[in-house]
Amino acid sequence: MINTKELPSDVCMHFYINDALVNYAYWLGSDLETYFEHLEDTPDKFEMKVLQERYELVSEILEQAQCMHDTNFIDKSKYHSAYQHMHGSLMYVRGCIAKANPKRLIAISKNEDLGSSINHFNIINEIEYINNYLEPFANNKHPDFYLTKAIKSIEDLLSTFTRFDHELFGGRGFMTVQREKAFERVVTEKLTDLEICKFQFTSYAKTKSAVDEVSYIGNILFKDKKVLDQYLAAWSNIVASWEHVFNYSKEFYSLVLDHHRDDVLEDIDEDITEQVMGTHLRITEANLIFNEIIISASDIHNFKNTPLTENSHQSSLLDESFANWISVYAN
Repeated sequence: MINTKELPSDVCMHFYINDALVNYAYWLGSDLETYFEHLEDTPDKFEMKVLQERYELVSEILEQAQCMHDTNFIDKSKYHSAYQHMHGSLMYVRGCIAKANPKRLIAISKNEDLGSSINHFNIINEIEYINNYLEPFANNKHPDFYLTKAIKSIEDLLSTFTRFDHELFGGRGFMTVQREKAFERVVTEKLTDLEICKFQFTSYAKTKSAVDEVSYIGNILFKDKKVLDQYLAAWSNIVASWEHVFNYSKEFYSLVLDHHRDDVLEDIDEDITEQVMGTHLRITEANLIFNEIIISASDIHNFKNTPLTENSHQSSLLDESFANWISVYAN
């Protein structure tokens, strides 16, 4: 496990700037895929140019992160956990970026069955990455450690739905009673796990230990209090957005479990899907801002990119959550 306070301040700063570059590339790549998914048809020349330019930028940023890692500033023998965490993150995000190649996205979009299969294996890869690199080597004093465990619980839930071909429950196919019972049992277990992981994350994130850890890293990175406050506010926004996703995911999948034989889902699916998608766009934006602030501390790199897809979703509950979290971290 990474113990930030055991790292020399220059190594700590190097690690978090490098980590921010990797994460920045990941969220820009995720934004690229979201933009593609929102296109109503095959990209025209303008849209293709947008996709290609964003893809090239993402590839360039990850290359900069790789070069920074290759300096061996984070000595593998002295700071093994930090080194392994970064090594695994680079490998995983490199794979994610390769999947966001515009030409590949267009090819997959023409084969719906292939797209569904790829989505399933993407989820499995995410879970394996968390299991093999984030949980064993991450900083378990930082609330992001518990946030990651909660995110993994959502991925576990999603993998269940892709594995059981849940769309067949809508009367469009045949499903044995045994298979349906197995599906219901597994989903119930995963929903319980999501609730536990969410509680562990939100309860720990409010503790003095969590606030001190986030603030300690911020004080290593920033000498200007105004920038430090921006960093803490951006972190609060990420926490609030994920908390919102956890709440709506639990509500949505509970309703799917209770009403997958009825027409009730037709009335609630669109509303909750809009809530989750709108919040995901906010997560993307919050992560871009958060990592931009950290990267700017290097005095070498300076990025400022807005998401390609405009987010028109508004939520008073999400705003309330943000106000609560900013009172924890930014005051």
